[in-house]
Amino acid sequence: TSTITLTNVTSYTASETASWITLSKGAVSSGKSTLTITLSANTSTSGRSATITLTCSNDDGSATATIVVGQTGKPEPYIDVTPTTVTFGASSYSQQTFTVTQTGSSFSLDSSYTKPSWLTTSISGNKLYITPNSANTSTTARTGYVYLKGDDGATTTSSGTACRIYVTQSGATVADTLTVSPTTWSATASASSKTFTVTSNNSSWTVQSYPNWITMGTKTTTNVTFSMSANTTTSSRSGTIVFKHATASITKSVT
Repeated sequence: TSTITLTNVTSYTASETASWITLSKGAVSSGKSTLTITLSANTSTSGRSATITLTCSNDDGSATATIVVGQTGKPEPYIDVTPTTVTFGASSYSQQTFTVTQTGSSFSLDSSYTKPSWLTTSISGNKLYITPNSANTSTTARTGYVYLKGDDGATTTSSGTACRIYVTQSGATVADTLTVSPTTWSATASASSKTFTVTSNNSSWTVQSYPNWITMGTKTTTNVTFSMSANTTTSSRSGTIVFKHATASITKSVT
């Protein structure tokens, strides 16, 4: 609503070119009057304009003036959420809070999309809460989206993208395993060789031998071959072969 004042008039008429404009004329007193202009709500997203025509009279004659009235359209519906990504630990049951800003007055999960079954959600006011409802027992991370929708139909953000939250739950950490067979290597004084079979979920295992009369030959991800030089003395001798990975170590005796 807006009110304009007319001066130096004895009478006047006012007309508009659009039904969404309402004019209310005040009485003329001492050469003055007011005109109140009221606009109805624009329910379209497009702007609109119209013209008001005033014809004013006084002792000197009459004159006509026009007023151009413009009204913007209502904003395009949108719904924003922050943050837009979250990562939970494999065994995490902690709750993450998200804040929603929108043109509507309330929001819900968008039923056009299926929420990941391993997530629990709740809504209070402009807040969304997401909590994992189960541990991720796989070593592979799992991911999913949570989509939101405003009560005014908004499904896109103010920047025009889908309103959604990308959720990741890390994969479970599995302890490294390491087994080696055979358990020992005993040989005569003659030169000999032995192949050890290695079973591990960590392919980066390493191996070393002590002392230098034990030497490593071919090594693959599952086995390794060692050679033992001949013992030219009358005394027995002993050595070790040590297999390692990040969290375990196995020592084999060699005699």
